[in-house]
Amino acid sequence: MGPLDRIQFPFIVIDEAAQVIEPAVILPLGKGAVQAVLVGDQCQLPATVLSQEAQKGGLDISMFDRLLSMGMEVQFLSEQYRMHPQIASFSSWRFYRGELKSAVSESQRQLPRGFVLSSHVVLLHVEAREQSRGSSKRNVDEAACAAWLVQEMVKVWGRLKGDEVGVISPYAAQVADIRNALPPQARDAVQVSSVDAFQGCQKDVIILSLVRANPRGDVGFVSDWRRLNVALTRSRRLCMILAHLPTWLTAESALLRDWIGFHPAIVAEVKAFERQNRGGLTALPPEIEKQVTMLRDEFARNRPAAAKLPRVSVAAKGGGTDAATAKRKALDAARALSEAISKAEEEALEAALLQAHDAGIMNSTVEEAEDR
Repeated sequence: MGPLDRIQFPFIVIDEAAQVIEPAVILPLGKGAVQAVLVGDQCQLPATVLSQEAQKGGLDISMFDRLLSMGMEVQFLSEQYRMHPQIASFSSWRFYRGELKSAVSESQRQLPRGFVLSSHVVLLHVEAREQSRGSSKRNVDEAACAAWLVQEMVKVWGRLKGDEVGVISPYAAQVADIRNALPPQARDAVQVSSVDAFQGCQKDVIILSLVRANPRGDVGFVSDWRRLNVALTRSRRLCMILAHLPTWLTAESALLRDWIGFHPAIVAEVKAFERQNRGGLTALPPEIEKQVTMLRDEFARNRPAAAKLPRVSVAAKGGGTDAATAKRKALDAARALSEAISKAEEEALEAALLQAHDAGIMNSTVEEAEDR
């Protein structure tokens, strides 16, 4: 018998309720609850369920999400206190029906003078090709771009503080590459993590490396709009996206096309990064510039309402058994590491490390499994 078995809890508060599977919510409700308050954001990270069968049965839907879909009344906290209004505006339009308002002014979120970019929202095209590493993906040119941007911040700000700069990528291999590419004087001060690890965090500057760069327009689970919403709302003063634009302009996911169309040129800088000659920013290639201009012109003419977002896309689900297999491999590798460490056996530890490497576990980061 546990110490809480005889205790009743008539009032229950469940935080991050949109990330909790239903059985985990039912447990506290069964302790005599007469009133429950669920606090969460269904437009950010969902509950994590690895089983494909469970997903097909709808068991990855949180109670928070299910109650909303049934029409339950919700109190929306409509003021945000983190982001510069220009950073918040896209998420407000695309994910929150234009209801998210900024309670901070532009003057409270100014950029430091002398930085190479002057906008609060930036998209940088990086001409590159993605590479596979185990079940993960990496993009060495985007890693070089992120490192160059951090170096430019060091020139302006001097020694960086821990709350100033963060780099986000959905792939563990890319997280490792960026950490290794950062200038030595910035490595301890710059947080480089996956999207999931960054939820709840905030920095003055966020660099988001999307990694995917291929001729198929295949962006995999990065198309999950909730995961992108988390990444785009972590920064207070400056949000920079690194992407291979030809991939995203032809992808099934329209999120980056929406981002480009929504932001006029006067608000968002869209440039290209050149890795040669120690890095630098240039104008977009003419064909890409033409597509960017067309998206902006079309949006300015039509001012469209945000299209309805799916609860989760097929690509974001992982689409098949490969994703579940990769995730199980990561969990098995983590368990093997834990057992080897507890036994303090050198041979077992070496075998577990090899298993972890094969499963794509790097620098203690376990990413979402890729769908292909």
